[in-house]
Formats: sequence, C-alpha cells, structure tokens
Amino acid sequence: MDRGQYRAGQRGPGTAQAGRHLSSARHSISIAGGLLLACVSPPLPCRSPGSCPADTECLAQRCATLGADPVPPAARRLVLEPADIAVVTSSPVRSGGLPPSVTFGGPAEAAGQLLVRFGGGWSARDVVAAFLLLEPVSSAEPSAEDVRLEVAMASSAWSSGAAAGSVGRRGPAGGAIARTRPPDPLRVDVTAQLHELGARTGDDHGFVVRAVTASTRGAVYSTGAAGLPPRLDLYLRAPTVPP
Repeated sequence: MDRGQYRAGQRGPGTAQAGRHLSSARHSISIAGGLLLACVSPPLPCRSPGSCPADTECLAQRCATLGADPVPPAARRLVLEPADIAVVTSSPVRSGGLPPSVTFGGPAEAAGQLLVRFGGGWSARDVVAAFLLLEPVSSAEPSAEDVRLEVAMASSAWSSGAAAGSVGRRGPAGGAIARTRPPDPLRVDVTAQLHELGARTGDDHGFVVRAVTASTRGAVYSTGAAGLPPRLDLYLRAPTVPP
C-alpha cells in the first residue's frame, strides 16, 4: 500500500469514477486481533503537514500515529454510492428533487446540510476503517478558506431530495476540514460512527454532515445529481482462514 497517496495534499482512493465494488488489499499481513466496537473516538481532522500533535501525522485527512498504515493492510475494500441522499436548508423551500450541490458554511440563504445513507450487503461490525468521500463542484468558485464540518449519524428517518428544517444527530460526532482550493475530494473518517452503529440496535438513518464554522463563499460539494455522488469507502475485516 502506497502511504504517499494518503498524505496531506495527496489524492486517496475513491477519487476516480464511482461505482467500484469489492476488492482485496494486496498484502499478506493479517489484521491481528479483533476491534472493540464503539470504543474509538473520532480522530482530529487535518489538511496539511505539521497540523497534527507530536508523534502523529496528517494521513488520509486525519491525524494518525506516525508511521501507521492508512488502513489495515489486509482489509477488504468496498466503495458504495448512496441509497438515499438529501440537502436540507434552514430557508423555507418546496420539497422537491435533489439539487446538484450542497454548500457548507456559506451565506445563510445558500448554506445547507447533507443527509446521506448507504445500502449494501455489509455489517457495521465488520468495519475496521471507513471514510465518507465528498467531491468538490468543479464549476463552483474555489475557496482556500477552511470550513469545519461535523459528521454524525442521523437519529430519525428522512426522505431523499430537498427540504427545509433539520434532522437530529446521535452517537459520536466526527470532524472534517472542507477546503476547495486545491479542489481535492474531502475525506472524512467515519469509523467511530459506524462502530457505534454496529454496537447498538436500531435503524441506520445514514449520516448528517453540517458546517460548524462559516466562510465568505462556503465549500460547495456535489450531491451526484450532476456529478460524482458522495461515496462510502469501507475497509472490512478480512475473513478468518482456517488453519
């Protein structure tokens, strides 16, 4: 596995055309032991070298132990597209079709939240690493201003499309730093959120992504209506091979 592609300023997996399916990591190293679910705190987000605490580095847009693998070497990879997706704004709007983009942290009349849920035949209990990938809109004016995001699991059901209002959140809240200059995909570590999902009973209502800071223009990302959709980049526990 090439660690360089995960370092700050580099494009990681999932940046090519969406729709890839299950593939095996090309390593012979096995994942040692099991992971305890719902015991991992969301990592600190980062977007540049030198922005992490001592003995850590910016890897896959989050602070990781210096020298650690970006993902478990023997994990199986699965990249998913949304089963449901919606953009929620605070302004009164008529519910309707999915807009082509969502603006995080921009002017009040344009700012929105993203709701996204992924289907597929996988179990949260098998997740050893997971990333939510968001693609910047190429036609939007890029901004080097940071917009800090919060990502958590949605606490109730919702419908795809566009709507006004808000959806509740539950479980651990992770963070991300949205920056569209350079126009690289945003990678959000959601491992802790999926571990929480696997450790409790209840329905999977997907993720809520919202801005907790603002900038002049905000950060604009594609919903998939006219570009690449959000994707869930999963790394699953390798099956046990009998001796």
